[in-house]
Amino acid sequence: MSAASKQATLLFVLFTGAAALSHPDYHKGAADVQKNSSVYPLLLQRTWKGIQDMEGDELYVAAQQMLPVLVLGLAAAYYFKKNAKMPEHDHLMKEPDMQAWSSGPFDCFQNLPIAAWACCCPGVRWAGNLDQVKLLDFWPAFAIFLSLELIGMIPSLYASGLLLLGIMVYYRNQMRRMFNMPNANAPMTVCGDCAFVCCCSCCAIAQEARHLEIACKINHEAVAAQRAMMEEAPEQQGA
Repeated sequence: MSAASKQATLLFVLFTGAAALSHPDYHKGAADVQKNSSVYPLLLQRTWKGIQDMEGDELYVAAQQMLPVLVLGLAAAYYFKKNAKMPEHDHLMKEPDMQAWSSGPFDCFQNLPIAAWACCCPGVRWAGNLDQVKLLDFWPAFAIFLSLELIGMIPSLYASGLLLLGIMVYYRNQMRRMFNMPNANAPMTVCGDCAFVCCCSCCAIAQEARHLEIACKINHEAVAAQRAMMEEAPEQQGA
């Protein structure tokens, strides 16, 4: 497991643990949780309890909602990962100022393919963004997004959306740091990102993707290492 994957796993555990502790039934079952915490992750216990508390009709409806999301999500992720390519380095392109987002929050129509992926398969596009700058590998990032999305379909566990919000904001500010954007991780910046991601997460994902596309075209240092790895992989396979 790479260092980025370990960091993401730790972040995921911290966020989910905090959410589980805030669950109204946590203190009621504190003794059971303490007794079994070394065996089962706390989030899985809360998720399983939420499933057990569901009545037959509720469970059937939740399964109906989850199955298409799971199947279509995995299919879209496989297609994206198999066919995604980094934009080629444009040596003639004038290097813009990358210390600010290269496009506005609602300039989605500047790049329709990115807008389509961000709108229809936000988890796939978000994972692709993180993979481009190696903040997190594609499949771990997609698994986190998809898992929290599915868990949010279980009654009494809708708050998992807040965990996803926190993770997206965290990595958005990590991206700010990679491009030396001012006020990364500053309280006002984080609050603004929380509001933006909460109101239109698709727009936030698309904005990040457009910025990364330009970074690839000018071969910015944030993506240069990943480009080198992708170019070396076919050579190693051929050898």
